[in-house]
Amino acid sequence: MRRLGFSIPGDLGIMGFDNTEVAHLLDLTTIDYPVVQQAENAFSILQNRWNNTNNGLNTLSYKLVERKSLNAISLLAALLLVLSYVVSCNLNKKNTSSKSMDDVSFFGTY
Repeated sequence: MRRLGFSIPGDLGIMGFDNTEVAHLLDLTTIDYPVVQQAENAFSILQNRWNNTNNGLNTLSYKLVERKSLNAISLLAALLLVLSYVVSCNLNKKNTSSKSMDDVSFFGTY
C-alpha cells in the first residue's frame, strides 16, 4: 500500500485477528484471543456430543491490542465492526435451540 502512496494509519487502517509475533513486529493493531482455550472448548464439545453430556465450556475473553496500524477514526470503525459482530452473535444465540448453544458458545462470551 505504501508503494501506491497510501500512509498507514493516515490513509488506511489495518487490523489483524491473531496477535502473532509478526503483528508485534509490524506494529499491527490486532485482537488477541485464547487459542488454547478455544481448542479445549472444541474438544469438550466433541466429548459432550460423543458422551451425550453437557459439561461446561471455558469462557473466552478477547482483548484489543492497540499498536500503530490504526488511527483514532479507523480504530473507532474497527470497534464498531467488532461490536456489530458481537451483537449479531448474541442475537443468533437467542434464536437458536439450547442444543446448538454449545456451538455458539465455542466462539466465546462477549
